[in-house]
Amino acid sequence: MESLLHSAAGALGRWVQSLNPSLLKHNPPFEEVTGSDICFLGPNGETDESLVIFCRDFTMRSLVGSWYLSPTRHALEMLILSPIFLMVIWKILPSLLQLEGKRSGTKAGHPLGIPTLAASCMAAHLFYKTLGKKILFLCVPCNVQWQLTVLICFGSWSGPVQGVLYQLLLSYCGYTLPALATPDVSDCLFPFEPFFFWFNHIALLVIPIAYLATGRVSLLSPSRTCSTLWFNVQWWLVTCAGFGLFYFLPVSLVSIASGYNLNYMLSPPPGQDLIVGDSYRLMSIGCCALLIFLTRGSIVMVESLTKAAKKQAEKKAE
Repeated sequence: MESLLHSAAGALGRWVQSLNPSLLKHNPPFEEVTGSDICFLGPNGETDESLVIFCRDFTMRSLVGSWYLSPTRHALEMLILSPIFLMVIWKILPSLLQLEGKRSGTKAGHPLGIPTLAASCMAAHLFYKTLGKKILFLCVPCNVQWQLTVLICFGSWSGPVQGVLYQLLLSYCGYTLPALATPDVSDCLFPFEPFFFWFNHIALLVIPIAYLATGRVSLLSPSRTCSTLWFNVQWWLVTCAGFGLFYFLPVSLVSIASGYNLNYMLSPPPGQDLIVGDSYRLMSIGCCALLIFLTRGSIVMVESLTKAAKKQAEKKAE
């Protein structure tokens, strides 16, 4: 079985490498060192000066990917992790859809101004990403949150599906905090783009709070037959699996084919020595899972305390 897995990984690894032979074995330095630093090899891996792309001619060198992980390592992670993520989603999501279909007591519609805010920010993202030739970066977590918000605001969904979109939005809203804590505006080159970076990330925190505060979404269990704890454990597993599947499979392949280090799927975040090495992506998904857990746990705690306080106030009023 082990030899079969390695054979499959080897074959898939060769195919993965063929997607982009231009990638270097190591990331180019963020700042010019030799005056002729190379960002990409030739189309077929050539080192001829007439075929390579020099970093001095490439404006987004900080976004360049590499074979920090070997093609075989990429293939192994795809072969092992993707079926696990799919299995988790397949086993758990149907029951969660049924639970969301039983939810009652939440308000319909959207908080005032949220659809306009979502449409405006999404349009600004498309404008800046198109202008900067970074349209692929719409697949990084914070930009995916805007796409979820637009789907929620302007899609015509059944109750269970709308509930799933809400659960995803609230689960992933915690990813905004690292972006605000360690901002990287080095690729924000156009007028007002740095300001928009801060504005849109703060808005991503405000939007879930607005939905929660107006009673349009809840992380508490909609059914007495399923405890809030178990309800959130299941959602935590599904959202972690969905996140992992999306980034370890399609986004990784797009990163390799494009040469861009989308969501750090080709090499670790710079300026740190903690999440490094061949297992850095496994450590990263562990950190992401912890962040989702803390995000959902914090929201459930606030919701539960608020609900208990309301019940106590109603009893006193009687």
